[in-house]
Amino acid sequence: MTRIQLEITQNIPGHELESLYRKEKNPKVKERLLMILHAKEGRTSREIGNIIKKSFKTVTIWINRFNKEGIDGLKNKSKSGKPPKMNKGQFRKLKEYLEKSPKEFGYKQSFWTTKLVRIYILHHYITSYTDRHVQRLMHKFGYSLIKPRPRHIKRNTSKKDEFTETLKKTRKAWRRMDSGNNG
Repeated sequence: MTRIQLEITQNIPGHELESLYRKEKNPKVKERLLMILHAKEGRTSREIGNIIKKSFKTVTIWINRFNKEGIDGLKNKSKSGKPPKMNKGQFRKLKEYLEKSPKEFGYKQSFWTTKLVRIYILHHYITSYTDRHVQRLMHKFGYSLIKPRPRHIKRNTSKKDEFTETLKKTRKAWRRMDSGNNG
């Protein structure tokens, strides 16, 4: 097995790399800087991999990226991810509609539930989301999931009966969180 020593082509002095290593807050970038420092000292990618407990291929990739892009090449690049099914305007409109009661849209329920929001999105935006994703959207819009509790210490019995009747048909509903509301 031949030992291939990777050459650092960037003209950054070792003491400057050590200074960057000491100041770096991001642990992944710090680890990659350590790889560069070991390579600058003349170690092979296999030796560096054994020291840092990474594969020699990983070490080779980061050293090559450092040679091409410099210090910025050691940082993680942003990933685009899957594009949303609805555009920003549709999300804004949905948020406005959720401020209103579902009864205004012809539904029988007084509160928005995950399933009801899913149905609304399907009918009005002709796209579907999972229950979990609808929950994420609701949290993003500032809503919190509430459930009727069997008993509360500070309960008002007259309001309790009204609340129980309203939520009898649903187990969960969404409620807008305000700054004065703690839960």
